[in-house]
Amino acid sequence: MAVAAAAAADKKQNRGPTIAPLNGSVVNTVIDSSSGEEDLSLAFRVCSNPKPHRVHWATPVYALRPGESSPDGGLVAGNMTRTPDDVTCYTLTLKVRQPSPTGEYVLVARNDHGLADGVVVLRKPATDSSSYTSSAAANAAIPMTILVASAMAYSILLL
Repeated sequence: MAVAAAAAADKKQNRGPTIAPLNGSVVNTVIDSSSGEEDLSLAFRVCSNPKPHRVHWATPVYALRPGESSPDGGLVAGNMTRTPDDVTCYTLTLKVRQPSPTGEYVLVARNDHGLADGVVVLRKPATDSSSYTSSAAANAAIPMTILVASAMAYSILLL
C-alpha cells in the first residue's frame, strides 16, 4: 500500500505540461483601433513538473518567448508567473494590441516528460447570419486539422 501511494505521488510530481486557457478558447474582437477598446490579454495556466524549459507563443505573424515583444510592439508576451495555489503551475499572458490579426494564438510548452499546446482563436464578431461564424459547426473538422498540423510543426522547433 505504501509503495502504491509513493508511486502515485511520484507520478503527480513528474509530469508533462498541461495547458488550459483562462479566458475561453474563442475571443471575439473588434478590429478597429478607433473603437477605444483596451488591449486584449490572452492568458493560459500551464501546470508542469518539472518547470517547462521551452515555452513559445505562435501567433498568426510572430513566434515569441515569454518576456519578448513583436518588432512592431503589437504583441507582448509576459513572463511565466507562478500561481499562488500550486507551485507546479504558472500563468502566461500575451497582450495583443488593437487592431490585432485574427486567427489562432497557440501557446506551446515542453519539459522532459512531454509537450502540450493550448489555443485561443481571435475572430471578428458575426455581423450577419451569412458570416463565416454561422458555418463554424459545419466546418468543425477543418480547424482541428490546422491545430494538429501547427502543434506537430511547432514541436519540431521545440526539440
